Amino acid sequence: MRPRSIRVAEMKNGWGACGPSGNVLINWALILAPQKVLEYVVVHELTHLRERSHGPRFWNVLASILPAFERPKNWLENNHWKLDDDFLSSGSVELAANDAAGRAHLHGC
Repeated sequence: MRPRSIRVAEMKNGWGACGPSGNVLINWALILAPQKVLEYVVVHELTHLRERSHGPRFWNVLASILPAFERPKNWLENNHWKLDDDFLSSGSVELAANDAAGRAHLHGC
């Protein structure tokens, strides 16, 4: 299974995509997930190169490549909300900077 291309980008919806021409897109927010979750999403999308739909054959192919896919799949289903990039917004960064400056002041730095 060789994709035409693999790109990492911001995605409003979903964790990955595989277009009909073989272009794979992975949501950059997965960098915040455990490595096995990122691996699962990549293998999931690559599996679409063989099986477009999520039918039984798709899951059989996926399991033949990544036998323990259920655990990272379940982690993503149950913990997707933890992959929040709000800390990158200017307000959060500003708040973190102010908090760090306040701690430094309290510790005499």
